[in-house]
Amino acid sequence: MTRRWAAGILPVLAVLSAPSPTQVTPEPRDARAEDVQGTVHVVWDADPRLREGGRRFFLVKSDGSSLELLPGSSSVADALEGMDRRSVQVAGVLVSGSRADEPELRVERVLESQGEAPTRAAASQAPEARDFVTILCRFADDPTEPFTPAAVEVVHGPTYPGARQYYAEVSRDPGIMAGSTVAGWYLLPSPRSTYVNDSASSTSVGLLAKDCAAAADSDVDFTEYYGVNIQVSGFLSKRTVPPYDPLSFGGSFTLSLDGATRSYGMTWLSGDHHDNYVVVTHEMGHALGWPHSSGRYGSEYDSRWDVMSVGYLRYEPPWGWLTIHTIAHHKRLAGWIPEERLWRPTAGATETATIVRSALPPAEGYLMADIPVAPGRSYTVEARLLAGHDQPLPAEAVVIHETVGSRAYVVDPDADGDPNDEGAIWLPGETFTDTVAGFSVAVEERVADGFRVTISRLAEGTCTVSLSASPTQAGSASVTSGGQTGTCGRTVTVLAAPAAGWTFTAWTVGSETVSTQEQYAVQVASDLTLVAHFEPSCAVQVSAAPPEGGTVAVTAGDVSGACGREVTVTATASTGWVFVDWREGGTQVANSPALTLVANAERALMAHFVRVDDLGARALETLFGVAGRLESGEVAALDRDGNRNGTFDVGDLVAFFDRHPELSPGALR
Repeated sequence: MTRRWAAGILPVLAVLSAPSPTQVTPEPRDARAEDVQGTVHVVWDADPRLREGGRRFFLVKSDGSSLELLPGSSSVADALEGMDRRSVQVAGVLVSGSRADEPELRVERVLESQGEAPTRAAASQAPEARDFVTILCRFADDPTEPFTPAAVEVVHGPTYPGARQYYAEVSRDPGIMAGSTVAGWYLLPSPRSTYVNDSASSTSVGLLAKDCAAAADSDVDFTEYYGVNIQVSGFLSKRTVPPYDPLSFGGSFTLSLDGATRSYGMTWLSGDHHDNYVVVTHEMGHALGWPHSSGRYGSEYDSRWDVMSVGYLRYEPPWGWLTIHTIAHHKRLAGWIPEERLWRPTAGATETATIVRSALPPAEGYLMADIPVAPGRSYTVEARLLAGHDQPLPAEAVVIHETVGSRAYVVDPDADGDPNDEGAIWLPGETFTDTVAGFSVAVEERVADGFRVTISRLAEGTCTVSLSASPTQAGSASVTSGGQTGTCGRTVTVLAAPAAGWTFTAWTVGSETVSTQEQYAVQVASDLTLVAHFEPSCAVQVSAAPPEGGTVAVTAGDVSGACGREVTVTATASTGWVFVDWREGGTQVANSPALTLVANAERALMAHFVRVDDLGARALETLFGVAGRLESGEVAALDRDGNRNGTFDVGDLVAFFDRHPELSPGALR
């Protein structure tokens, strides 16, 4: 049976991709610097060409005013994402924004303030209600009502495939959104241009949320709802590249309504999306606190295992495009996987159990497995079968995700850019093993409602990194950070240093190569033995004689490296000089300026040049039988630049003096 392994690859990616620590070292700030406290909100699905990862960040202060936060780095953005709906203090510089209602702050540092995490249902209890009110608002300059509240109620309603029915299935709770309602139409106080800046492809989500909710406040008791869907009559922002389609958004925002100020799960839905089941369920997922999930290929929308990624997976008349479930990691974040149905494999043990399907599961059995490998990082295992809204899955299989904070990435060891192909599909007889993180997941068999899986974990505690060099005289291996002995789960950086005459090739664990970089960062979840491998280095050195005659260089291949590689050297004559030949140890090896050779030993090549006037004089002497004689390389050089007939004759001389009339016999006299 196929056995697939990924130790050393996925852990390195995790180290590189994991969010940075909460505190970010600030850049020097000028006189406009600001330290501001408030609640951070993440709004998803902005144009990724304008906002990294399609994320926008806002901070709502205690007085109700808001700022758009512009992260000064990717690490700051990741820190802000991890603080969604939390009270924080940020330090940055006010910059000129495109909208007066939401100034922009370039954030240099983020410090979490004292405050509670976003409300989540306890994992051991039944899911709490997630009722939404959907408010229909039209822009002041658009008197039309392009669709009816009844049409919106169908999309958000309890009948398949409406949002209430969809989330009842995903949460396994028919009452999860039973109190959701639709209200409207309401007239916004301002025209569309006040809320939407088409030239910047941005929407003033804060102002739009406040104005639309205020318009409905007399009819809606917002204290009864977890979230608010803002459904507008026209387009919100549009994508800046083809197909220039309208954008909708999801996330959260703080509003003061009915005597209470608190965070709401929020969506902002373009008019064109009022009947789009995929967009509505995706954006409501963001309102529930879920980020995107994906492969590790730089795309936010490449995983066909999650409504929070690709989305458009099944076209079903008369409703149009429909989607699938979200991943088990998000269901756990929402409190929809009770503790007794969460498999936590024991460290230092091998256990076998059944993981049942995620969609429409039976009443008994594990809904997922969670394997922690470091603080804030774990692996999840779930079973996906074609059932309910999971009909358009890529396959029926076990799916593994690596989670970093709230983010989840499909485990896809073939690293081919597609997190939906056989590399990411785990079937009976296949095993995923991560020797660095210290666990394995073996799919044993398909059963009626899922898969039997065996998970092995090494014991927790103190983990030691053992290093060696092969061969021992070829170089050294050392730990530069993290320590050779320490707590399991820590990150350790090792460095390979080749000795003179040797080159580094790879780090290995057992028989497997885990890195080809001399400096390698790895998370250590068990005792780990790393070997740095070296090969003899065959250097190629080049020089010119005389030095002023021209320049020499290695133009292809490495100057130093493993023996047996091909290297190309090139000589270029200076003005007034002609290249003659390459010589090694006084022996001619080539008379072409470009020479390709095999570096099978230390090579020292010298390019020889002669002055043009000296060559012209001796060419005349040779031709008329006087004293001087040309060497073979000089003859070849003259013939190559002359009539190229294989010998030196009058035709070559004529061509030479045509190019150098200042050296003609008349001029020489």
